[in-house]
Order: sequence, then structure tokens, then C-alpha cells
Amino acid sequence: MGWSTSGKFLIYKEEGVLDATPFGVISTKGEVVARLNGVNASFGGKDLLVYEDWYRAGGSDILAYDLNTKENRNLTNTGEKTLTDYHPATSPDGKLIAFILSPYSHSDKELWIMHSDGTGKRRLLSLGKKFQSVAVNPLSFSPDGNKIMYVSYQGDRSQIYIVNIDGTGLRAVTDKIFKAFGGADWSPDGKKIVFTSNKDGNDELYIINVDGTDLRRLTNSNLNNCCPDWYSRR
Repeated sequence: MGWSTSGKFLIYKEEGVLDATPFGVISTKGEVVARLNGVNASFGGKDLLVYEDWYRAGGSDILAYDLNTKENRNLTNTGEKTLTDYHPATSPDGKLIAFILSPYSHSDKELWIMHSDGTGKRRLLSLGKKFQSVAVNPLSFSPDGNKIMYVSYQGDRSQIYIVNIDGTGLRAVTDKIFKAFGGADWSPDGKKIVFTSNKDGNDELYIINVDGTDLRRLTNSNLNNCCPDWYSRR
């Protein structure tokens, strides 16, 4: 489920359900260094683990766990069980975290951004009432950290959008891609996006330029293909 920036730790998934989903972190020496409950875990900065924690009474917050100090901090900490802060994504330099905020009633969804210590929260844009983020990794920063990509799933239609980190320049990259459940990822140079869609019958991988041109299908099989992760040697 992802390597830490230092290359010393790896996230792994255990069985569980919704608000009590256990996951762990293991070192390259085979030592389990943390076991936590939450979903959508990823590394944000050097040995900092960012994840989403659901409350049984409703709502959720975004937490950060420092693998070195063992400190577990609530970054959003709204105190509101009627609000959900979810799907955190961290910038390449580990300084910013993007996330989705919405009332637990599943009304308007909003794209927010904050510093990795939970300060400086600001709203970038409204995603509307119909926004659904059922796709894998619906949020991600561009390699240069200046843009955020999000995948919106609305019924049988999905769209990939890009917006600047100051909330300007919103634009659609794709045009009504059908059921892109499997998420999307940037190329290391930030010029292309690879994503999953079953627009042609079953889940396949496609690639497209960030300006929406040159859409191409990469896989063609009877099996479903999912969850692309563009490898980059760091």
C-alpha cells in the first residue's frame, strides 16, 4: 500500500470493516512498528503516516502518525460527528495535505488543503452534491506539487479533473469516462495520467495527456485491470 519517503517502512492491509479497519506498518527488517485503525492510509513526508479515522457515531477526521516519535495527532479535529474529512493526499515534499470535506448527510462536498501539521486549512472549491469518491486514490498531487488531480464518480460516469493548489484553473482532463473505479496516477514528469475505466466493457488501463489529448488504451484482456501506480525512481 505504499513506501515511506525514507524507504524504511511499508504500509500493509489487514482484514476489517469500515470504521475499524486495521492496517499496519512494517520495516524493511520485518518488524511491525505500528498497527492502527483507519482507512486510506498513505505516507505524508518523512516517516509520517496520514490516514482517515471514522467515528461509529458518524463523521471522520484525518490523523497523522509519526513513526519515529509514535505520536498520533488529529489534524482536522473538528469535534463535529456530522462532518467527514476524508481521502487525504500528501504533496511530494510532504508539506501539504489535500482532502475532501462534507457533511455526514452527504450533501455538498468540498476540496480543502492544509499544512501537514493541520494548520492553514483553506477551501479550494466546491465539488457539488453529486460528487462521489468511490474510486481508488481519488486525490493526488502532481509531481511538482502545484496541481491536484481528483476523480469524480457520478453514477455510471467518471471524470478526471485538475486544479491548481490555489483553487484556480479547474478543468476536466477526460470526458465522461465510464466507471473509473480503479483510480488514476501521474507520470513522473507530470505530463500524462494513467487511469482505470471499463468504458469498453471491462476494467482496462488507459493513458491520456494532462491537456486531454491522445487518449490511448494500454491493456486488453478478459481480466479486470486496476489501480495503476506509475513507478518513479527517486
